[in-house]
Amino acid sequence: MDKVMRGSAVVLACALSASPAWAIFESDKTLAERAKISMEEAIGTAQQVIPGQPVHVQMGKDAGHTVYKVEILDKDHKSRWVYIDATNGAVTEAKSSSLLE
Repeated sequence: MDKVMRGSAVVLACALSASPAWAIFESDKTLAERAKISMEEAIGTAQQVIPGQPVHVQMGKDAGHTVYKVEILDKDHKSRWVYIDATNGAVTEAKSSSLLE
């Protein structure tokens, strides 16, 4: 009986530890549902702000807003990031990878 209780406790602990991953998945889904502009539109807007080659796009939260974070490799081969509000397409921030700039 004691082995059954321990086994049940291990199964329960494993099941509970898996729930945060589900919560993360749901938040990504919620972010995507809030987006009113496409990823392609966000990339186009970012390239208007900083001409160059887009190399990475990620959706997330910034200051309570759903944003696309677009990484652009500029003409000097420096990474720059442009944050585009996913609900209205507005540029919320643009910054460089260099701390000296």
